[in-house]
Order: sequence, then structure tokens, then C-alpha cells
Amino acid sequence: MASILENRRQDIYQSTWWTRGWTYQEGVLARRRIVFTEGQVYWECASMVTWEAVHLPLELLHTKNKLRMSSCVAVGLFGGKPPGWYNHQSKGLGEKKTLLQVAEHIQNFSRRNLKFSTDSLLAMQGILRNYSDSNPRLTFLHGLPILSGKIPGVQGPGHARLASFAVALTSWAHTDNSCQAQRLPHLPSWTWAGWKGEITWSIIKGIRSFSYEEAINALFSVDPDWAWTADIHLRLRNDKAQSLLKIPQETLLDSDFDGMLRISQPYALHYHDLLAEGEKQPWRTELTGHDEPLLLCLSICEVVVVSERDFLRTITGDLVLVLIALVEDENWTFWKGVIARFLVIRPIPLPVTAGGLEQSSHWERIGVAWIHVRQPGGPELTTEDVIQRLGVKHMSDDVVIC
Repeated sequence: MASILENRRQDIYQSTWWTRGWTYQEGVLARRRIVFTEGQVYWECASMVTWEAVHLPLELLHTKNKLRMSSCVAVGLFGGKPPGWYNHQSKGLGEKKTLLQVAEHIQNFSRRNLKFSTDSLLAMQGILRNYSDSNPRLTFLHGLPILSGKIPGVQGPGHARLASFAVALTSWAHTDNSCQAQRLPHLPSWTWAGWKGEITWSIIKGIRSFSYEEAINALFSVDPDWAWTADIHLRLRNDKAQSLLKIPQETLLDSDFDGMLRISQPYALHYHDLLAEGEKQPWRTELTGHDEPLLLCLSICEVVVVSERDFLRTITGDLVLVLIALVEDENWTFWKGVIARFLVIRPIPLPVTAGGLEQSSHWERIGVAWIHVRQPGGPELTTEDVIQRLGVKHMSDDVVIC
């Protein structure tokens, strides 16, 4: 006998409720959910899923100990991967799994719609606070995760904060569906919450992949010498700029910070000097005689050229790639090496007269770039080797990213 009731998943997926930003954390954080659709009533908790079309004794659908539903029953809407959600149970998770769950929540949330753009971070604060309350070493800076304490591949708690923030800073990118993402001026450009548009934490092009998960795995496993990061300063509301290496975690928890990042005379590449178009690989970098793979993701494309090779190209704008981190890449079977992680920035007019930032140029983040520097035969690459092969040069001024 077949049920004439409509698919309860589609009823919910196609509802306006499912598209709204504020309802995301309502669904994630609730311990029990009962959903009334046009066709039927749906129930889900952490251990059980059922709906009106089910006409079987519930005992038959449970495990022998009766504590939860059997695996033969469909995964719940609020406890699975997209188009559902990760379960919000955050206690007892390791740091790596916690960071990846947080990233998945942010990615799912970025697809949602908000009536008021100023809610772009507020509507996620409940979920972020749930994770930070369950993990004392975890905090968030305008929605980006920061780990304090000890990370196996990083030396010292201050370096752990800096490395985890640098990796998060350079891991999110807008999807192809958000090529013309919209800036939200109430938050800085370097956070996902400062934009309206769908984001992703994993980019795959051909056989190459660049992801937040790979970078986190590297931080927790590599030799400490390889977790190189630029020294990022935050400007506190008392107008003093302080290195993330030295800022106490309790200060970060209070969000006593005006949203500006300062990097002292960073290593950089200029966009127009970087790219060379070839017949098979439209995006390549010419690095002191080496041909290294480059992936560039922009939130705003001023000029878009679509060819049969399916790539986007920005040909206007004074763009600069600022080196933020070097992380060893152990996932490339044939091209083991190092991933150089950049922010793509462009200048903006913004005078600053406080906090010792007068001699700085001011920029906004409009994308990220990753360059894979291959390990050649012979001695292992050193940080100095990678810097030299990238061809990066120190900028004359400090850079403030707003």
C-alpha cells in the first residue's frame, strides 16, 4: 500500500521557513522539533525521526536497547549533512571535528536569506556560542574560529591562535553562484559575515583541491617549522594595535576589537604581474622559472570572461595578493609540497588617525588565492626556499584590512 502524503522532506525544503536565516539556528539548537506541513506532521529529536506516513510499531524501528532509531530509518533533516544540518551536539568533540562542524554550519547558513543585513552574524551567534561554551579553547572573531592552547603542529598558545585564525581567514571563498557577492559594511570584509553570498570551505579544480579540512589536518600533524604565518595585529577599541600572538583569549571573547587587521610590511604579489595565460592552463604563475599551480577565488569580478575552458578573469582593479600563511600539503600524491595561502585585497580610501596606523594603506578583502609550491627532489624545502620561489616582495607600508 502506498501513501498519498507528499514527501515530508520536500515539504520542508521548499518552505519559506527553510530559507530564512534566523530559523537556521532554531532548527540546529532545538533538542526536539515538531514540524507541521500542509501534508503531515514531522517529528525529530537527537535519537528519533518519525512522521505521519509511518504506520509501523516504533519498537521495530529502534535499536535493541531502545535508545535510538535503527540505521535503516532515513537520516533526520536536522542531524545530517546538507541539504540537512549537522547535529549541534558539540560536547566531547576533538578540536579538529569541532572546527569542521563550525565551518559546515557557516556554509549552510550563508545560503539563507535575511530581512536585515545587519543580522548576518547575530543570527549565527547562538550556534557559535554553543561551540565556544563546550570548548574552552575555542573563540570566534567576527565569526571566524580561533583556537588557543597547544596544537601539535604549532609552537605555543599564541602561535596556535595566530595559525588557526590565519587558516580560517584564507579558507573561505564565495561560490560560483556568488561571483557578485554583496558587501555588508557593518562588518569587516575579511569575514564571511561581512558579505551576502553563498560561501564554501573547499575548492576543487580538476585533480587539485584546497580546503579548510586539509589545512586543519596539516596544522595538527606537521612539523612546527612549517606553520608559518604573517604577524597579524588587531586594533582594540582603546586605539592600540596588538599582535594576535599576545592578546589574551578573554579579550577576544569580549570582542573588544574594531574589526581592522594590520599586517606589517607583508609579503605580496601584484595581480597583474602574476598571471600568464597558457593554452591548457589559463591560470598559472611564473615563479622564478617554476610553473606552480594557482587557484584564485574572487567575491567580486569586475570583468568576467567565460571561455570554453570555463574560467573567470578579472582584468581591472589594483589587486594585491598578501601572503598570510604557509602550510605543508601532505595530500598531493604526486606533488607533495607547501600551500601558500593569500588574501586578495584592493585599496580603499579610509583615513585612520588613531592607534599608530597612520603610516598604513587601507584595503578590503575581495578573495583568496592558494599557490601549491612543489617539493623538488633533494633536500626538504625550507620557509626561505618557499618565499624565494614564490617571488613575493615586502610591501613598503603596513596593510590595514577593513
